[in-house]
Amino acid sequence: MEKIKIPKVEVKASYDSGSPNVLLKARNILREASELPEFGGAGNDFTPLEYMLASLASCEAFMFGMFAKMLMKKLPKIEIDVEAEFSVGEGLKTLRIKYLVTGIEEGITHAIINQVKATCPIYNTLNKACGNIYEEVVVKPDE
Repeated sequence: MEKIKIPKVEVKASYDSGSPNVLLKARNILREASELPEFGGAGNDFTPLEYMLASLASCEAFMFGMFAKMLMKKLPKIEIDVEAEFSVGEGLKTLRIKYLVTGIEEGITHAIINQVKATCPIYNTLNKACGNIYEEVVVKPDE
């Protein structure tokens, strides 16, 4: 497989003490990050840790779709649930990933997920940071 070059990624964050949220900008897209009320935030948007887990789940879902398109005419459905435990000052302690796939054989599902894990930059970054990754793959027949 040819190695794909990922373009440089840039995100800017700005915080004004008059707002409970942090304003995020990537390209010309604006988003906000919040913190839970028990940590002084409004709790009205994803927290930074939720954004990190959403980045993993969405990257793996996009890559799963890309690899599935190479192998199949009818694309399967994939849902990826991610949960993690963190420790202040230490970072990521455990990561659990559940893949729920519908409309594809189990053997092909595992082959695609292995390819996704081998190539997803976010998975690889988190895998290097945390040795406690637990994964579950559930394959359901077509609905």
